[in-house]
Amino acid sequence: DSRRKKIEANIRAFQEKMDAFSYNMRQIEREQNERLLEAEVRAITPLVEELVGEVSARYRKYGNGVSEYLEDVKEHVLGNHRNFLPVEDEHGEPELEPPAIDPRLNYRVNVAVDRTGQKGAPVVVERRPNVANLSGYFEYRETQGGLVTDHMMIRPGALQTANNGYLIVQASDLLAHENAWSCLKRALRHKEAKVEDGTGSSDGRPRLAGMLKPGSVPLRIKMILIGGHETYYLFRSEDEDFERLFKIKADFESSMPCTKQNVIKLTRFLGKVCREEGYLPIHRTGAIRLVELASRMSSHKDRLTTRRAGLLDLLAEASFFARNDNARAIRDEHVSTALSERRRRHGALADEIIQDIKEGTVFIRTKGSAIGQINGIALYDSIGASFGVPVRITARIYAGRRGVVNIDREVNLSGAIHDKGALILIGYLGGRYALKRALGLSASVTFEQSYDEIDGDSASCAELFALLSALSGCPIRQGVAVTGSVNQLGEVQPIGGVNVKIEGVFRVCKGRGLTGNEGVMIPKANVKHLMLSREVIDAVAAKKFNIYAVSSIDEGIEVLSGVSAGRRRKDGSWTPGSINDLVEQRLTQLAEVIRQQPLTTALDQEL
Repeated sequence: DSRRKKIEANIRAFQEKMDAFSYNMRQIEREQNERLLEAEVRAITPLVEELVGEVSARYRKYGNGVSEYLEDVKEHVLGNHRNFLPVEDEHGEPELEPPAIDPRLNYRVNVAVDRTGQKGAPVVVERRPNVANLSGYFEYRETQGGLVTDHMMIRPGALQTANNGYLIVQASDLLAHENAWSCLKRALRHKEAKVEDGTGSSDGRPRLAGMLKPGSVPLRIKMILIGGHETYYLFRSEDEDFERLFKIKADFESSMPCTKQNVIKLTRFLGKVCREEGYLPIHRTGAIRLVELASRMSSHKDRLTTRRAGLLDLLAEASFFARNDNARAIRDEHVSTALSERRRRHGALADEIIQDIKEGTVFIRTKGSAIGQINGIALYDSIGASFGVPVRITARIYAGRRGVVNIDREVNLSGAIHDKGALILIGYLGGRYALKRALGLSASVTFEQSYDEIDGDSASCAELFALLSALSGCPIRQGVAVTGSVNQLGEVQPIGGVNVKIEGVFRVCKGRGLTGNEGVMIPKANVKHLMLSREVIDAVAAKKFNIYAVSSIDEGIEVLSGVSAGRRRKDGSWTPGSINDLVEQRLTQLAEVIRQQPLTTALDQEL
């Protein structure tokens, strides 16, 4: 025991000396390592300063920013130079495999945006404006430990690419991507572009380890959003920051004046498209035809459309047909063929309706005369095309006090604008014929064989003509279809779609055989909008089809009935035998019937 205790005491004494010895050894090693490190730094400093100095001198002209960066590089290299030394194994031999992390990675520069050779400010059009494409994103590489990234894998977005320039984005595309508007608004508000990793979760927390947090770049940019009126007002009403960020609204007109300069510019543009797209060149006759169509698309004979997508599609089709004919250029006939093929593709519904008229399923008269019956014109808007067809409107008059009843309105088959036109008829009749006595009549007006909702006031003239015919007893021509709206003063007002309405009536009349008595009555104010097909123009020139332009109800009723509308004389009466005189006489008769037999009908008793 005594010997064991002596050995243990020696061990404890030795351990105490070993602890002191180990501590002293570590201190010596640390001091030695520090002296060695200082010696190494002293040894490599001239070399590093020489190499960095050469680069710094080369790029000194770019400002202090580059020099400061290179100075930081020098200090970092001197402080971490051992990262560049080869790694030795346990036997002191250098390892053959390269290190897992390249020590030079920290000194590499990621040139995210390179504008070498570029002149002027950049103009960037972002067609897929999601968060990543706007602000930039990180690329990741897969390793055994998971997905990793570094600063060399940062990719710029449209904001960085367009910095100091212009960025153009479709507003509808921006709304289609989640958080894209918020990302763009944040960048514009703070005037900085910052890479936002799109792989983060919905609450903003990153899902991948090792994600970098790069600093922001000062943003100086002109942002252009392209969209329609509805999108503009949606942004403005839903986000109070929109008006502050986007102060200028540039509203482009849908048409331009049809001047010589604009015609030349349009034809040059079409010629440029042919060269760029590989189409055949445009012949003079083809260019004239396309200019005519540009004017028709603007719905004005003195203007040209600025919406050129339809023209370009037609140009492509015309080039196709020209190649099929082995032609050297796109001529008038090729444009006409393309146009007729387009109408055929979109004309199934129109063909079906016109076939029903031709077979007599839908009652439309285009010959002779009739009382209280007239042909209006319905405008159908289908996807890709619109067309007009005649529709029969009838009016019936009888004794009563209910006034003018629009049957379509009563059964909720009419829109608000059509209802307004129906009420205007009552105002016109009252203002003209009921100044000295009550307007005592009952009348019904309706669109025959119409089973869908009707809207618009372009049939109000036709309805009024049918009423005047029923009141006066004068038959009106069935070969003349009528379009136009009327106000309470009896003035005929312009309407839309005048060209397709005329062509729709012409197609029906042509199918039954033109006699020269058919035609269409339009408002005089719509004459400037006429850009009809050549077939209609040729028929009018040959006096086989007629277009009447009127500015008042009196002018129109004279054309339809062949009877003078008459004038009001000083005593308040109308010219004897005129339409207005016959109408007033009929109203007097109806009022007398009501006076002699008051409230005899169940309908009047309800009133």
